[in-house]
Amino acid sequence: MERRMDQQLSMEEQQLLVDLLFTQQYAIELISAELADIECGYKQVDAQRYKQLIGLYDRVRAFG
Repeated sequence: MERRMDQQLSMEEQQLLVDLLFTQQYAIELISAELADIECGYKQVDAQRYKQLIGLYDRVRAFG
């Protein structure tokens, strides 16, 4: 059975990880890679998730 990452990490560890993603500027890279995989057909997601990722990309990029 596969366990979700949020079930394995404490809230403090999750916050630290998110902080590192932003400070090292990996967050935008991860979102970009996910969008590219979807757009190239490597991953299938519903339209709502795709729209959420586009919005998230725009917001994270604005922090840039």
